Amino acid sequence: VYLVNGHGLLSSRQFYVTNGEGLMVCLGNSITNARAENQKPVFTTLDQTYAQNPSHDNVTLTGAHNLSAGTAVYNAAFAYYNLCSSSTPFRASVSTERGNFFRNNLNYNQTQQSRIFKVYLSHGKNPQNGSFAYAVAANQNGQAPLRASSLPIARVVNLAGVQAVQFQDGSGAVVLHEKGSSWTSASRTYSATHVPALFFFGPENATSET
Repeated sequence: VYLVNGHGLLSSRQFYVTNGEGLMVCLGNSITNARAENQKPVFTTLDQTYAQNPSHDNVTLTGAHNLSAGTAVYNAAFAYYNLCSSSTPFRASVSTERGNFFRNNLNYNQTQQSRIFKVYLSHGKNPQNGSFAYAVAANQNGQAPLRASSLPIARVVNLAGVQAVQFQDGSGAVVLHEKGSSWTSASRTYSATHVPALFFFGPENATSET
């Protein structure tokens, strides 16, 4: 996905892949502020919803916390894992918020107050080639592991030219963004003459789509 908004914020590479078993890996790259006069902070929001038993390291989540690489935060039926290897702050918070839906519905002006869970990455006020990497896992029965190292993910590549995810069963996907770029899985090398190119591959016999 190549995104440009009206305020000079660029995000030219984003990639999402799932293993079909309740696990999704999300990668983003080249997050850049192209206008120096725009000094507003830039965030990647993973989720913002009602707080439902939020926790981190088996402790109830209150206030705001920075999540170190490989750790997770939980809310409702989902777990969110920090896969970032960079210094991009990965944060989660629970706060009490007040507001109403008047701007969306002129007939509904009743003030609401609720505890809100939010998990996000902060790229700062002037990001240059920022990135993100995280995973979301189903946690309906508390089955999601405490650490990303226990997820069935074998490899993650999040570079400007190549983004790829390979699961432990050998399946996965790769996106080639630049001409001349290539990537090698456990059994096959992927390259393309036309970019961007997207390949999906199975555990044994690879199939592709560009």
